Amino acid sequence: MQENAGLRPARLSSMSLTKAAFARCLKVGRSGRGNSVSLSILGNQSNSPRLGMVVPKRIISRAVDRNRIKRIVREWFRARYGELGGCDLVVRIRKPAPDKPAERVLIEELVRLAPKRPS
Repeated sequence: MQENAGLRPARLSSMSLTKAAFARCLKVGRSGRGNSVSLSILGNQSNSPRLGMVVPKRIISRAVDRNRIKRIVREWFRARYGELGGCDLVVRIRKPAPDKPAERVLIEELVRLAPKRPS
C-alpha cells in the first residue's frame, strides 16, 4: 500500500511546484494531450505529488473563468492526492470546450490522462 494513501495536503503551498521543478516537468516529463487540456508528468524525490497549472489569458480571457478552472483542477488533485504517488504534474489548458460544461470536460480529460502510479 502507498505511504500517502488517504492523505491530503494541509495547504496549497505543500502541493505546489517550484519554478525549477515546473520547468523540468515541462521539458523532461511525459505528456499526454486531450482536446482541451495537456498533462505533463515527472517523478519526484518526495513521496507526495505536486501540481503546477498553466491557464493562459489568451485562451480564457476572463479572470473569473481562469480562477474557476484552477479551482476545479486543484479539487481534482486534492481528491486524488493519495493515488498519485511521488510525481510532479503540470496541467495546461489548451482551449475551452465549446459544447459541454467546462468542469465536466476538464475532469473527464484529467482522469483519462493521469496515471495511477507514474514511473
